[in-house]
Amino acid sequence: MTKNLYLLFLSTVLLLGFQSSIEERLYTLNRDLMCPVCDGLTLEQSQAAPALEMKEEIKKMVIQGMSDEEIKEHFVQNSVQIYFFLNSIQNEYKTFR
Repeated sequence: MTKNLYLLFLSTVLLLGFQSSIEERLYTLNRDLMCPVCDGLTLEQSQAAPALEMKEEIKKMVIQGMSDEEIKEHFVQNSVQIYFFLNSIQNEYKTFR
């Protein structure tokens, strides 16, 4: 019985430590990456829909075991596509005005 309680306590401590390290990574990544639609705001600061979607994607990538550098590189590569997509939307909007 005592052994079971000890194992339960130990596994709880390990799980909380693992969860804490994931939360710290998520916070750091969200603070390092910029919102694609907000001027000068990080993902951590933004509540825009694209930023919230990026945060969810980052969480999935962390859980899958991707490194911080792999995650950042993913968004750097995709930011060019986002930039051109947003520019095309802006240009279409300007022609309808």
